[in-house]
Amino acid sequence: MESKAQHTLAVNLEPFITGVTIADKQQIRGLVKERNEYRWLLDRCLYALNDIPNTPLSDGVSTYALASTISATFRKFDCR
Repeated sequence: MESKAQHTLAVNLEPFITGVTIADKQQIRGLVKERNEYRWLLDRCLYALNDIPNTPLSDGVSTYALASTISATFRKFDCR
């Protein structure tokens, strides 16, 4: 007859967790690098947009309005 005692299941998750942690760190580094490159490009665009006289763009937004939006986004997400 079988025992009705509960058995605990021991599982070694350390190799899995270590693998996930390493992948996550690499993914985070990749995301930070990508974010920094986009931020650098937006900063260059902001500089150029502020240098151009205020003109409407193809979607009806002016160069100054677009520059203002970029500046506001920088302020919103600035973590320096």
